[in-house]
Amino acid sequence: MLLTDEEVAFETAWQWNLAEMEKVRRRSSNSAAEIAAANLDLDFHGSLILDLRPED
Repeated sequence: MLLTDEEVAFETAWQWNLAEMEKVRRRSSNSAAEIAAANLDLDFHGSLILDLRPED
């Protein structure tokens, strides 16, 4: 199954966001607020990317 350019862009951005969130979680000096901010950032970017996906 081949992916469309939009699907590839979505998957790439999603994986990048997950990796960035994991970096924040691994830092030993994380506060609950930093982790929450990373989760919010992931949610925001994930929903933004989802909104750009073509309608089925």
